[in-house]
Amino acid sequence: MLWYWNCYTPEAKEAFNPLASVLRATDLKRLPSATVITAEFDPLRDEAEQYADRLRSAGVPVTGRRYGGMIHGFLSLPHITPVARRGLMDAAMDIRDALAVDS
Repeated sequence: MLWYWNCYTPEAKEAFNPLASVLRATDLKRLPSATVITAEFDPLRDEAEQYADRLRSAGVPVTGRRYGGMIHGFLSLPHITPVARRGLMDAAMDIRDALAVDS
C-alpha cells in the first residue's frame, strides 16, 4: 500500500492535503449525504469506514455497507459474483433516493 500511496502523492506534503486523504479534513459538516461501500478484504476498508464515522459525527447522513467476503474492486465483477450485482443495485438505489424530488 505504501508504494501506491507514494504514486498517488509523490510529494510528501501532498499526503496531508484533504483532497488526497479526506480523513485529513478538519470539517465535514457541509458535505452532502453519502453512501460508503466497503469490502471485507479490502486494505482500504478501515479508512473508508472511519470516513463514514467522521461524516456521521459531523451530522451528515450516511449509508454504510460492508460486503462480506469481497475484495477491493468487487463492484467491477458483477458477471462473477451476485454480491457485486447486489452492491451495484444498492448503490443505484441510493443514487435514485438522493436525487428524488419531494412532491
